[in-house]
Amino acid sequence: MRGAMLVLDNCGLADVDVHAARGLFTCERLAHLILMDNPIGVRGLEHLRSVTAWKLRKLDFASSTPLPTSVLHALLQLGFRQRDKLKRLEGVHPSGFGNLQDVAHLKNSTSLPTLRPSAKTDDALRLVQSSADSVLDLSGGRLDASAWSVDEWRMFSVAMSVASRTRSVKLVNCNVDAAKARGIAVLAGNRVLTELDLDGHPLPIKQLKGEDPVEAINLSGNDLSVLSAIVIASLIGSNTATKSLDVLQNNLGEEGAKAIVQAAQTKPQLMTLCGIKPDQTEADFSRLNLNVGDAILLAFDLSRNSGLVKLDVRGNRIDDAAKELLRDAAKGKRVGLLLASTF
Repeated sequence: MRGAMLVLDNCGLADVDVHAARGLFTCERLAHLILMDNPIGVRGLEHLRSVTAWKLRKLDFASSTPLPTSVLHALLQLGFRQRDKLKRLEGVHPSGFGNLQDVAHLKNSTSLPTLRPSAKTDDALRLVQSSADSVLDLSGGRLDASAWSVDEWRMFSVAMSVASRTRSVKLVNCNVDAAKARGIAVLAGNRVLTELDLDGHPLPIKQLKGEDPVEAINLSGNDLSVLSAIVIASLIGSNTATKSLDVLQNNLGEEGAKAIVQAAQTKPQLMTLCGIKPDQTEADFSRLNLNVGDAILLAFDLSRNSGLVKLDVRGNRIDDAAKELLRDAAKGKRVGLLLASTF
């Protein structure tokens, strides 16, 4: 019978036993191998990874305690090596689960970065594996990722897919600045996450990526920072459904607004970043405490909207350079700009 299961959980198997039994894993009938709660370490997983005639479709390597970073990394290396054949991989204790839709996560990688075990990454992955909830809260200093590299964020992301039930991550006040935002963007691209909260308002990842297609997303007035803006910009690159993405009245700053606009310019269906409707002829944004970042977003809207005849932005915190940007965007259009009486 094809599709046989071999159960070897809690048998005291060590690395040397895995090496001796490698021939079993090439058996044509063996599809599911369970090695839960055995003292198998890095060398044992390397023995498994070296099997060339791999037949397994599912591998359960769960443990009643979190796996050491080095062992978890070896497990991910195994998943990457066998990603074309392996359909399910589990490496967590009973409170969690992992499945490789997550191997699909590995299939989309050209290589898996090497994660050198350290106190920093050990603590991070211990938090990931011990999370029994769908929401992983790493806010307020629980995770010091201020010096993490993009590769470390990528490994953290893949490990979270394989080794936890996390579907939403909170990273409010995580001491990561805009210069490190590329790493956060890698995490946001995780296939199993549905929400990422960087500023106290969760970003709807699936909607932003277009995997849960919606025509309008309203994120206005949520105190989103430049960090959220860079993540949003990275996510909407694959979105072909959303026509309105309202990110006005946040704290995106010039850098964040420019990042979103640059991404939006590649999306022909995306018509507004300020919530202006296609048939709208007048838009009143006066006295809303808009800033330079908001002016950059409005300039994008003027470039896409041909129906506006009046745009009122009086009484806002828009400097001369931002006003000139709006004038340039309005050139050749019939829209009338009301720019006077700014603070």
